Amino acid sequence: MKVTIGQNKYCLWMRVGGEKHRYVIEWTSVELSYARWLLKKFLNYYVDTDKIERGKRIKVEIPDELLTKALKLSSAISDYSLSAIKGFREEFKNNIKAETPEQLLDRMKEVVDKYMTIRVLRSM
Repeated sequence: MKVTIGQNKYCLWMRVGGEKHRYVIEWTSVELSYARWLLKKFLNYYVDTDKIERGKRIKVEIPDELLTKALKLSSAISDYSLSAIKGFREEFKNNIKAETPEQLLDRMKEVVDKYMTIRVLRSM
């Protein structure tokens, strides 16, 4: 799938395909959340996001299944407030290091699934 990644004076953003909606990856004045940190790390396998200048855009081709998986994991981290659960942050930091995007997403899926289960069991 074609993904456009751009930088403006407020944020680093990504637009998927021909959608009008943009995903904000990183605000210029706010620290990264764990959900956005995962997306930025994933995109860095395809393009160095830190080198995108303000006002510039880059188009890259990312496999559909990987992009969908990354967006779902990011959404789950945010929706379930997983970073608030004790132990999540440490496991996240340990598993964010991977050699390929597939390896990163597989490791993060294990961590997210584990802590989503914990969140659901605690709410019962």
